[in-house]
Amino acid sequence: ELELSQIVIGVTQFSPLLKTNEKLKNLGGWINPNIEQILLLKPQAVLVVDTGLSPQVIRTLRELSVTVIVFKSDAIDTIFEEIIFLGKIFQKQKKAEMIAQKIRDQIFDIQKKTPRFLHPKILVVFDKKPIIGAGKKNFIHEMIQIAGGQNVLEKKEIPYPVISLEELFELNPNFIIDLSMGDNSVQKSQIPSLWELSKLHIHSEVVVLPVDLMTRPGPYIGKAIETLFHTIHK
Repeated sequence: ELELSQIVIGVTQFSPLLKTNEKLKNLGGWINPNIEQILLLKPQAVLVVDTGLSPQVIRTLRELSVTVIVFKSDAIDTIFEEIIFLGKIFQKQKKAEMIAQKIRDQIFDIQKKTPRFLHPKILVVFDKKPIIGAGKKNFIHEMIQIAGGQNVLEKKEIPYPVISLEELFELNPNFIIDLSMGDNSVQKSQIPSLWELSKLHIHSEVVVLPVDLMTRPGPYIGKAIETLFHTIHK
């Protein structure tokens, strides 16, 4: 969106950019990137999101004289600030302001619609063994609220709480948004046995949504909220 693809030299292994740009280097996982590969590329800066990446990795890169810019992802307003900040760094401030305004407009349009709907209970899941969900201190909590849902883990004060099957039974969400697979083509029949919820008398509708769209705190956050809105208000 900021038209910076020409200066990007490496991305993490699940980035869609790897499919469209053969020159990009695969830097490994989001949580455990390949530090040797990063050093070989000699980047002017490494951009990371504060969720997932180990603080030790950040410290190691900085100790090796690599400039690391860490973006927070705990709130939607923070995402606006980070987009504007990126625009200033790369002399794309006007473009960044346009992107931020576009997201605000998308959010406003959705918020105008949500009062007409019921507010279903939502559980967003990032992993299934153990079950890791989206707690209150997570921008996805705000996404759920904006989309007109109720986050069943809103009382959890940490970004990524672990819950048991017993807790899942008690929460009994209307929708489980499965972000652990990352592929829209995955069918319900392929979801692991853990999600055979009827055996547990849990009658949630399980929906698999693409990880890349739903979990990246950036310029596509508006589209992600729209996707969530249409998913839970059919």
